[in-house]
Amino acid sequence: MIRPKQVKRPTAVEAVLHRLERLVEEGRWPEGRLPPERELAAELETSRATLREALRLLRSLGVVEAAPRRGTRLVNPLPSPLTLALPDLPRFASPPEILEARLAVEPVLAGLAAVRSGPSDWQRLQECVDAGRRARTLAGFERQDREFHVRLAQSAGNQPLAFFSTLLQGIRDEATWGALKRKDLATPGRREAYVEDHASVLAALRARDAHQARERMRLHLLRVQENLFGAHPTPV
Repeated sequence: MIRPKQVKRPTAVEAVLHRLERLVEEGRWPEGRLPPERELAAELETSRATLREALRLLRSLGVVEAAPRRGTRLVNPLPSPLTLALPDLPRFASPPEILEARLAVEPVLAGLAAVRSGPSDWQRLQECVDAGRRARTLAGFERQDREFHVRLAQSAGNQPLAFFSTLLQGIRDEATWGALKRKDLATPGRREAYVEDHASVLAALRARDAHQARERMRLHLLRVQENLFGAHPTPV
C-alpha cells in the first residue's frame, strides 16, 4: 500500500512570515515603517509572542531594524524564496558548534571588510563600540555587541557570507545561548574586554590591514569561546 506523502505544515512563525511577505508585496507599508506591535499582530492574525519571534528572525537576517521610539522598519528585501529565512539551526547545532561556525566565517568577513568597507561603515561600527562602552545593562551591551558583528558582515561585500553570519548572530537569542551569554557578560571585566576587541578590529579595518583584521577577529572569538566553554582554541 502506497501511503500519501505527508506535507509539512507551516509553523506559526512561518505562517506569519508568509502573511508579512504578501502584505509587503501588496505595498502595505511603502516607506518601510511597520505598525506598532499590537496593531501588526492583529493585522497578521497572530499572537504578539509569535510576531516577536518572526521579527527576531528577520532582524537577525538584516531585513528589519528596531530602535527605541522609532519603531521597526524594513531596511532590506525579504529573502526570496522566503524559506531561506527558516532554517532551524538551534534544533541540530549546539552552542559550541555555532561558535566554531562563527570562527570559520567571521575572520574571513573581517578580512574582506578591511579591503571593501569605507568611512560610512567605520562610523556605524564606531557607534556600536561607543554604545557598548556606555551600556549600563547586560541587555543593552548584548544588543550593541551583536550589532557590531552584523554591521561588520554587511560591510564585507559578500552577501552569502553576510547572510550566514547574520543567521548565526540571530541564534544568540535562543534560550540556551542567552543563558550562557548572560553568565559570561556578568563576569567583571568581560564586557570591557569585548569592547576593546571590537575597537581593535575596527582599527585594522581603518588601516586597510586585512591580515590584522582577520587575526584580531579570530582572537576575539577564541576569547569568547574559552570564556563560554572553557574550550581549548579551535584550529581555524
